Amino acid sequence: MSVTKPIDQAKSYVHFMLLSLKIVGCWEWYPHAVNKQIYVNNIYICMVLFILTNLPLSLVVHLYTEWTDIMSNLDKMADGLPLFVSVAIVAYFAIYKKELYELIEFMNVNFKWYSANGLTNMTMEGCYKTARNFAYFYTACTVFSVAMYVVLPMIGYLLFSHPLHPWIYKDVEDGLFIFFVFFRQCVAQGFVALAVGQLGVFFACNAILLCGQLDLLCCSLRNVRYTALLQNNVAHEALKIQGYRSILEDEQHSYTYNISTETESSYHYDVEFIQHGKKRRFGKLIFKRTFIFN
Repeated sequence: MSVTKPIDQAKSYVHFMLLSLKIVGCWEWYPHAVNKQIYVNNIYICMVLFILTNLPLSLVVHLYTEWTDIMSNLDKMADGLPLFVSVAIVAYFAIYKKELYELIEFMNVNFKWYSANGLTNMTMEGCYKTARNFAYFYTACTVFSVAMYVVLPMIGYLLFSHPLHPWIYKDVEDGLFIFFVFFRQCVAQGFVALAVGQLGVFFACNAILLCGQLDLLCCSLRNVRYTALLQNNVAHEALKIQGYRSILEDEQHSYTYNISTETESSYHYDVEFIQHGKKRRFGKLIFKRTFIFN
């Protein structure tokens, strides 16, 4: 249980995924929009849905005109599955956007960053970093895999003169038309990568943050008797001499993401208290969360 340099308290627990959600249309560019902002939100979500819908409809038309049997067209039908799933994901988030905003706001307002003041203390830094790193890594993986699916046939065509086998290039021979088809596929598949990726990121990161809150609760319950003594002006060093070693060993493998430390904390949950000699008094709530999603 090493002591690490703490990071600043997160103003929003899921800020790292908002940009990706905005790009794919699952999160509005102007939440709680007014006046012209409403038009911007509506135009952008319509554009995303149009691009995502255009590609699977083109595939349906291609299958209808070139249909032979199921086994011969199975790979092409498989290409369309992520496209239809992406349309469903973006449409679902667009329909239930109000509930999404309420969920995120509830987390940011009610989740605690600090544990109760005790002999050992904890912050949400561990699970917050884990959720953030997972979001970046998983998003990068989905974008990379889709990019390889789109770019590799074009690399083979440009460098080695391999024919463009994917169905999207059917009957397209002119270089300018190939460029436009390639550009359309890049944009559409980019939205597919973000839509499918952010759905997994959203649920996984929320689960990680919830586990972090359970770690905080567990740490607070383990320290409840020390919390009572500390709030009645018993020095942290005095408690540390008597019970430090046993409780630290007990907590060594008890938490999922966060780490408890033996250092004295100046917070009781998210309320800072000020020390005056041997007396302690609780100060004002120094972190009042006011969230404007933009």
